[in-house]
Amino acid sequence: MAEHGKFLSEKSYQPYVTREPENEEPGADTGRFHYVDPELELPLFGSAPTRYFVAGIDIFGRWSAFREIPHTGLAISPQRPVIHSIKLALPNPDGPYPPPAPADVSVNLEIEFSWEWSDRRAAQIQLAGQFFTAKTTPPPAAPAGFSIHSNNAPHLVVTIAFDLDGNPTSCDLGTVTRLADVPPAPGDPPLAPAPALIQYRLVVENLTAVFPAGDPHAVAYAAYIRGLERVRVPVVEFSPWPPILVSPPGVTPEVFLPTAASEMPDPRRPAVVSLPAEVQFTAFPDATKKARGRLSWPAAANALGYIVWEASETALRAALDQYLKDQFPADDSRHLLPLSATLVERATQLRDLLAQEEYAQLSAKAFARYTKDLLTATSVELELVGSSEILTVFRVSSVNRSNLESDKSGPVFFAVPRLNRPLAPNLALKPNGAGVEVRVLGNSPAATTAGYRVYRMRKTPFSSDVGSKGAPVFLETDAGWQAFTQAMLNGPTLSGRKILDPLAGRSWKPLYYQVTAVGSPDAARGLYAGESAGSPTRETYFPPETLPLLEKTEDPPVLPVLRLRTDIPFHPVSLGPAQIELFSTEFTPGVGVQKTLLQQWKADVLDLEMPAPPAPRIENLNTDPLTGISTFDLVLDAATTAGIVRVTDPLGRSTSVIF
Repeated sequence: MAEHGKFLSEKSYQPYVTREPENEEPGADTGRFHYVDPELELPLFGSAPTRYFVAGIDIFGRWSAFREIPHTGLAISPQRPVIHSIKLALPNPDGPYPPPAPADVSVNLEIEFSWEWSDRRAAQIQLAGQFFTAKTTPPPAAPAGFSIHSNNAPHLVVTIAFDLDGNPTSCDLGTVTRLADVPPAPGDPPLAPAPALIQYRLVVENLTAVFPAGDPHAVAYAAYIRGLERVRVPVVEFSPWPPILVSPPGVTPEVFLPTAASEMPDPRRPAVVSLPAEVQFTAFPDATKKARGRLSWPAAANALGYIVWEASETALRAALDQYLKDQFPADDSRHLLPLSATLVERATQLRDLLAQEEYAQLSAKAFARYTKDLLTATSVELELVGSSEILTVFRVSSVNRSNLESDKSGPVFFAVPRLNRPLAPNLALKPNGAGVEVRVLGNSPAATTAGYRVYRMRKTPFSSDVGSKGAPVFLETDAGWQAFTQAMLNGPTLSGRKILDPLAGRSWKPLYYQVTAVGSPDAARGLYAGESAGSPTRETYFPPETLPLLEKTEDPPVLPVLRLRTDIPFHPVSLGPAQIELFSTEFTPGVGVQKTLLQQWKADVLDLEMPAPPAPRIENLNTDPLTGISTFDLVLDAATTAGIVRVTDPLGRSTSVIF
């Protein structure tokens, strides 16, 4: 027995039943039965309480007392409208949209949604929305209003009202229309009653989107929707806002209906790249005759990538030269500068011309894309012809995510540097008591010569290449350089530079000198200091100042071997050979001591090979490489018992010993 709002006494003899039980099956629990009430009506909204009273009757027709079982009937969940698409759009897709200053852009928002009218009719549909950071997950929870600015300032939700036939009757923001239906013309009857699912489009104009200056270079908008069925108007029971759970209860992870969202890339043209108006130089040409450099620029706001444009000075001059002459026939100052002008002067003139729209249009055909693909970095390696003596002009444009290209940047000029390499100088050497004075006479103008470098070595050079002589002993910046003048036999007086090489030790080893000239740098003209070829190699000596050394290592000597020690050179010396002479002595009464030359040896051509020649001869020659002092044995014949040994150095100075 069911009672809807009325009291029923438990003492009634014959209770009312909605349906007499027939063949009811027991439930899973022993002694329990299920009963279906086919006449209970669910509430249209909210809930409705119902009390059931159950009594049993035995085989004698006696009824038991009633038992009350309460039940709450819940209304069916509210029907939800569905958003099919959302789109941020520009009022005028063709622009123009200036570079990103300011960052505010007026946009339109289009939302398509639907309602299923065949089951329940809608009284109102509300939409909320908000801007969020592009390239991120939309916020799952609906905001409190419908944002019309990127700052998401508070604003009321959009409320759309409908009549019984599914036609929008009011909309407090924007305009809403039915889709798949032709809107009636003024004076025509309204659209036909709603058959089933109807789609609508809401267009909200003049939203303010504030685009970021950097990544992600876009804005995004998320929309949320809910509906109010007409039967629920008395209690204003809307369907819930998102997030909407679509996974079964208790299942993890929970799955929610995706939030409807739209992104718009920044439609404004990127900022013009700012480049310095100066001439930059590549590295020196490599082995492939290519000169390489690097062009870099600051990042442009809202730029997704960059395009580099190239034009040669020759192409620009071909585009502008005759035009300027025709435009200003009597004013040569308005014509292009000659190629003999400096690089900076020519670059400055071209920069000023390209800054004027008239000449920029004329020269546009001279520029070609240097890079095939869009660059994402803010620099690119350049490769120019190593023999180029003209300017190469580069400009950069930026491209945003909407594939819009900015204007080209101001020009930046590149040139291939050159070496200022003077002619090889002349060299003269003048040993003195303090060392060797190195004198240099240049063969290039003094204005283009920064100085000289001096190279020195002891070993005989294999070539005239200064690279084989190691590092220079004096650089062009050494403080010891002094000016000098030298009068020539034919009359002119030459000016040069000199420097003293203060050698620490004297020796019969030769010294080899070579000098190079270093050019003066000129950055404005792209000239770097180069080093000339080497001068002819000059040889000189810094010999001992005293008479040659000669002494006996055994005194008295043990004849026939005379052991001697000397510092004369036993190697070839260009000053002349050193000599060893052996004399025998004999005393004649009335005459005195007479000496006779027995043997003479040239020190640099001694034959010490075996078999040994007959006496007198020289044996066991040993020279200390550090001191240059040699020891040797002078083997005498049996007839020589007294005499003189004399050594003569390459300068003709002699020393003798008597045995």
